[in-house]
Amino acid sequence: MRFAEHLNFDQRRERITHQRLAAARDALVGYAVSHGRLPRPAASSRDGKEAEVPCSTDADCTGFIPWVTLGIDGVDGWWHLLRYSVTPALTGQEVQRDVVPNRTVARRLSNGDMVYVVGQDECSSALLCAPAVVFSTGKNNFGVSPQGLLQHPSTSDGTSIDELRNITASRNYISREKSTDAAAIGGSFDDLVVWVDVGRLLSSMDKTFQLRGK
Repeated sequence: MRFAEHLNFDQRRERITHQRLAAARDALVGYAVSHGRLPRPAASSRDGKEAEVPCSTDADCTGFIPWVTLGIDGVDGWWHLLRYSVTPALTGQEVQRDVVPNRTVARRLSNGDMVYVVGQDECSSALLCAPAVVFSTGKNNFGVSPQGLLQHPSTSDGTSIDELRNITASRNYISREKSTDAAAIGGSFDDLVVWVDVGRLLSSMDKTFQLRGK
């Protein structure tokens, strides 16, 4: 395959991934409006229905998008399962009006400092964080196939630090420019990260009387 053809192939895969991330985000809001809560993560990498056991901790509420439950494509353009992390309080049967979402997304500046894209160190009703985060692990590193097969890092020297942080996180995620430079601060990176907008989610649920409390 010639370089230009290879580039176009990757661009198409990335475009598909953006489309599927957007579809997943919309489906999550739609599910909340219909069911009064956000879904739990998938039961497993091979079972796209949401887990039957309630998730009450940040770690339990982190896994793969429940693609069967949502009726969406659960893989990105490289056929890796989309990752999903949701605020536990938003997965219960009665979501309260004063619920405080607790997922955050930060980006890394050129000097290595991290700044929040959404959320803060301490989430509160005044400083709202994201209800849920969905992300693709991209073409390289840490992808999991629908058969449950793990794609190990393409680097053996542990340079994809920010990507490793994303797959081990349960609350705080990183979204930054794509980089193939292993020497960059945070290492090489090609994750694609989106999140559910808290205003859109809660207002949509409120309009359909899905929130409890005053």
